[in-house]
Amino acid sequence: MMRTAWAARETQAKDALAAAKRELKALDKQTDALLTRIVETTNDAVLRAYEVKIAELDKTRALLQEKACQGLPPKGRMDKLKYNFRYLKNTMSI
Repeated sequence: MMRTAWAARETQAKDALAAAKRELKALDKQTDALLTRIVETTNDAVLRAYEVKIAELDKTRALLQEKACQGLPPKGRMDKLKYNFRYLKNTMSI
């Protein structure tokens, strides 16, 4: 039962990592598009609005990068948990 739960958690972590990477690519595309618009614009109000939007995208990018850096759970932890549960089971039978 624990192995199934551990495998499900690992799959969930892999999916979250892949989603974060996809979102980072989308944010990069949005930022590039806004930078292109900044170069082409002559209106100061529009320029400021683009700068605010880019700042928001940068904050979101930082959060996603932090999320992506957390990565996957270590593989060796399942074995440690197995031994801990075995120890707890043996202490109860004493």
